[in-house]
Amino acid sequence: MARTTSSAYAPKRIILCFDGTWQTAVSGQQNSPSNITRLCRAIKPVARIGDQDWQQVVWYDSGVGTTSLAVSKMLEGAVGDGLDGNIVEAYNFVSMNWNRGDKILCFGFSRGAYTARAVAGLIADAGICEPHKLHRFPDLWKQYKNLKRKGAFYNSDDYFQFVDGKVSEHHRKHPGTATGLAWEMHANPGWAQTDSREVEVVAVYDTVQALGIPEVAGVQLPANLMWWKDPPGWHNVTLSRQIKHAFQALALDEYRKAFYPEVWCLPSGYPNAALPEVRAQLEEEVKSKREVLNKAGARQRQLIKEAEEHGRLHPTDYETLDRLANGINKASKKVGEARRDYMVSHDNLHLGTPQLTQVWFPGYHINVGGGSSDTLNNYGDMEEMSNIVFAWMLDQIAPFVGIRETTIKDHYKDRQATIATLNAALEKQKEMAKTESWGEYLGRGARWLGSAVMHPLTPAPCTETRHYTWGLGDMPDSFSTMYIANGQKPRAPSSNSYIDDKKEKGIRGATCAYIHPVVNYRVQHKEGYLPMGLTEKQYSRQLVGKEFFYTLKEETLPEWNLGGKGSYELLALEQDEAAIEYMAQQHHAEAEKLLSEVQAKRQARANGA
Repeated sequence: MARTTSSAYAPKRIILCFDGTWQTAVSGQQNSPSNITRLCRAIKPVARIGDQDWQQVVWYDSGVGTTSLAVSKMLEGAVGDGLDGNIVEAYNFVSMNWNRGDKILCFGFSRGAYTARAVAGLIADAGICEPHKLHRFPDLWKQYKNLKRKGAFYNSDDYFQFVDGKVSEHHRKHPGTATGLAWEMHANPGWAQTDSREVEVVAVYDTVQALGIPEVAGVQLPANLMWWKDPPGWHNVTLSRQIKHAFQALALDEYRKAFYPEVWCLPSGYPNAALPEVRAQLEEEVKSKREVLNKAGARQRQLIKEAEEHGRLHPTDYETLDRLANGINKASKKVGEARRDYMVSHDNLHLGTPQLTQVWFPGYHINVGGGSSDTLNNYGDMEEMSNIVFAWMLDQIAPFVGIRETTIKDHYKDRQATIATLNAALEKQKEMAKTESWGEYLGRGARWLGSAVMHPLTPAPCTETRHYTWGLGDMPDSFSTMYIANGQKPRAPSSNSYIDDKKEKGIRGATCAYIHPVVNYRVQHKEGYLPMGLTEKQYSRQLVGKEFFYTLKEETLPEWNLGGKGSYELLALEQDEAAIEYMAQQHHAEAEKLLSEVQAKRQARANGA
């Protein structure tokens, strides 16, 4: 029977989404969707991006702390246990679905953001293997998790040992091998598929470290007491040059130490290959270093061939085999050094600097990532701030992901309907209160008192008519009794990331961070609000030239320029007339147009009345 030919390959965007701590969209229970869940549900199965149609394949992973058992749920949520499995599952999914030319995009919230960055780091470090090689992944994972290594796995001795293998220098322990040569670790040449180390987008909400050692009463527990998991620090969540675009939304007001953010900074110190003279120099370096690598590789292969022949002819000559193995391992080390030099020059020639944007918003951790359980009970801001953040994120990723715009607009309609329903219920309750008996009044008061006793930190349901505002809703403090032992650590927005080591001090790199204009709108229109618990002397916003800059304590950051015509940010702004007027006063061109439209409609209504 003749083999049928396959149809032309359709390129894919493989979209990996990792939800926040204790959050899941697949429990079958009623929940308030996080911004990750909302994104997953708004992605088109097929989208035209640029001049090409792309399939969009979505992988959704529930957050840590979403197991069924209460104790396991609490443990996972508190210390991030379970993350390794999430990383391996995601890599396995990518390996079975990726083809050359496909794009990888990673999204996450909270510890799911850490997972997204760790998966992107793994792909950038090790590349994507073909599915039939996945049985060797445990060997890679073991090398990847080497806690003694400093720096990234890519281009490290561990990486080269995995690729080139290591010959045993104790053949007496391994007699009778098929090739005549015993290996401690088999070589994995060609592990990663061509061009498989590139990640198109990593976009996250408020990354928090998943494997930090928890504290009890402010005292950090020793790593050896954490018997259920590996010590922290080996995941690669930095901004690798293999990541082309990176975006992060951050919460200004969060101060739980356990939720201190992982802020990116740009990699620095690399030559600018865009300059013709630099590019010419790098091309020469790549050519010469490739020749050195080829010679070292040829020598290594020759030694392996000679050793295997000797092993087949003299399988019990252990002393000679061990000596030959020692020579092979030394040659392999030289190959690794030559490959490292070559790959550094090759990457300098072909890799640019990632696009990085990080923006700070008012509110706590959950207000940025969305999905607060308070929303189901008519508490808090009813996802008001998370909607603003979501709109910002959609604008950033719009060039890379096909989004159903109707889904977003329908969400705003649903939210307005929810608010209208709550307001109607509140009015009905007020009317009933006017006619209820004394006994009914006492019974209602007793139920409220009992709830307050059992749940002292739970805010009372909203008792006032709700209106959609641009970031003025109440946001309950996230610092509950569960986090007292871990203590507080206010956030510190900065334009630079600093090295804070006993042996080294200085600037690590630029954070490319901004303050969203909704911050100052909230300061001016929400009585008593100042970000990060600052005093009036510690907070200021000033116009310098044509840009606004914020000073928070001693750090100065620029204001984010709100999206223009057709942006999701503008759609979020449209819901609040006072906010439109505020942004128009800041000379935002599209807000000025919106204000004119609002005023015209207002005048028309007045004339009609």
